[in-house]
Amino acid sequence: MNLLFKPIPNPVAGTIGFASKPLIWPALSIMLALSFVPVGLRPTQSVLLLFSFALLLLGLPQLSWRTGLLLLLIAGIAAAQAIGVAHSTVEEKNFIRPAAFPFFLLVGVLAHMFARCIRIEQQGKYMAKVATWLLGFFSIECLTRFVLSPYLWARHVENEFAGMPLEVDRAFYHYKFSIFYVDSNNVGLALLCLLALMLAFRRHLSGRQVALGYLLLLLTFSRASIIAGLCQYLIYKFWHARRWILLLIIAAAPIVVYGLLASYISAGSEQLRQFDGSLASKFLILQKMGEVYAGGDLRLWLFGIGAGNTEQLITIAAHSIIVTYALEFGIVGSILVTCYVWVLSRKSQSAKYLLVLPMVVNGFALILASMPYFFVTLGVLSALTTPAAPSAEQLEMRK
Repeated sequence: MNLLFKPIPNPVAGTIGFASKPLIWPALSIMLALSFVPVGLRPTQSVLLLFSFALLLLGLPQLSWRTGLLLLLIAGIAAAQAIGVAHSTVEEKNFIRPAAFPFFLLVGVLAHMFARCIRIEQQGKYMAKVATWLLGFFSIECLTRFVLSPYLWARHVENEFAGMPLEVDRAFYHYKFSIFYVDSNNVGLALLCLLALMLAFRRHLSGRQVALGYLLLLLTFSRASIIAGLCQYLIYKFWHARRWILLLIIAAAPIVVYGLLASYISAGSEQLRQFDGSLASKFLILQKMGEVYAGGDLRLWLFGIGAGNTEQLITIAAHSIIVTYALEFGIVGSILVTCYVWVLSRKSQSAKYLLVLPMVVNGFALILASMPYFFVTLGVLSALTTPAAPSAEQLEMRK
């Protein structure tokens, strides 16, 4: 089995990549910045893809059997997405997201190859600088959201709810419109990835920086991200008991979902919508997914309808990981995506426990196919085979 993960010769990378090795760290830093910092309609995602292709053509990364297997999985995912879109009954199909999704996976593999090449576990000081810069960006995002979001919220209410009473409107909804990420729930997803990086290289960061990261997460008012962030921090804090915490989360998840579902059924969809529209919408999406899935054919079950096409089918986006897997990826696509994440993260405890697990927890409420920051972070952490780095305070206590 280990033969699958041994390096294989790459003549192009051997001639150009070795001579250009000093360029790999700046290239990886640029990839991280481009993946986290979207502007407007996210043209940075296009720039990220073009930049990654340029690096690939230059032959900077070195291939291995492991990355070769990942490339085969990505090819299979691309084929499954194409089949799903081609056979979808949606009238106005979204072709961009199904086409872009495999390329985001490819960028994650590229980040992994770069991180291995520069021995990322020895680059803690540089990673701390990148994390500090990104903390500055998310601080700006938070500030602009609190200043501008009330005006964006007022326009949203005027356009979407003209003449409709909003008696149980929650005040924090006024501060959820982001000029960078559209919605603060998306900001929460990105911050979970950044915090995973920070905790993995905790030794090189101060306690104030980590506290700022979690404060920014709290200020997204994304309840799913806050719960996922709490799980993430508990796993880091009690790293020796991480497997027990994982089992606790696995055991608690069905109980919580069952309790929420029981409340939804007993209270009624309309009453719950008035009390908590966001929570009610998640059950509405699951209900509509069940109806579509029950009436679907074998091709729908196997290949889905393509990433980003749920909204065209049921008038609302997929949101949860369950709906994304069932409707947008299908059985085949879901298995291939799961294998991609497993192959990439299998040797890294930090990737599995600090990144993948919190994102799955968050995924019960929100997950996106277009998350370049997740795939780049996954690629970086998957090259980190050492345990999560303890802080300077923890090191002192151990002495």
